[in-house]
Amino acid sequence: MYFRKFFKFQVLKPLDVKTKFYNAETDEVFLEAQIQNITTSPMFMEKVSLEPSIMYNVAELNSVNQAGECVTTFGSRTYLQPMDTRQYLYCLKPKKEFAEKAGIIKGVTVIGKLDIVWKTNLGERGRLQTSQLQRMAPGYGDVRLSLEAIPDTVILEEPFHITCKITNCSSERTMDLVLEMCNTNSIHWCGISGRQLGKLHPSSSLCLALTLLSSVQGLQSVSGLRLTDTFLKRTYEYDDIAQVCVVSSATKVES
Repeated sequence: MYFRKFFKFQVLKPLDVKTKFYNAETDEVFLEAQIQNITTSPMFMEKVSLEPSIMYNVAELNSVNQAGECVTTFGSRTYLQPMDTRQYLYCLKPKKEFAEKAGIIKGVTVIGKLDIVWKTNLGERGRLQTSQLQRMAPGYGDVRLSLEAIPDTVILEEPFHITCKITNCSSERTMDLVLEMCNTNSIHWCGISGRQLGKLHPSSSLCLALTLLSSVQGLQSVSGLRLTDTFLKRTYEYDDIAQVCVVSSATKVES
């Protein structure tokens, strides 16, 4: 004679994982993972890594370089006490073959998944692997303007150079662009305003070197770029593109 009996065991979740995404002005994405120990005993965090999707390369930002050695920011003992939370930071950058195609990074993209391995106080190993993490890529409209190069400090009333990248985010429409440069109270553009940039095909980009100078000291905002699509008679305005620190020539020499 046989009889069947079922036993119910309450299984508690050992870790609470929360994620946040931060989109940089470039195509880089910063992922913050908050991991909390919600058990009643400490645990040893053996490994916390991010396995990126095929679109991204990942760099861990959880260590610092001290005397030529890579030292973790959490110290030599990676124990996580009960109800304590630890934050891990990762930087993801699109691979070159995907970054060159503006349309691919649009909408919802898969970032990757977290792989967490820990040990309890009795040496028992546990592992948690999240599902694929997704983020909503920021919308840039039809035309995106980003900075490829800009100095952080410039000298008052002396020209400096920046490099802009203009991308046609449309997947099916060619644009014929005209660049206008409008001076502000502190920023003055050098060059011809209203020049033709030519045709920009879908999902393609062009780099543009521009020269400007500042007439006011302090932290100044680079503003005043206008792109006009002559086909649709539509103008795109770009203000507060970046900030530069403007100092006098005497201050620059002393530093």
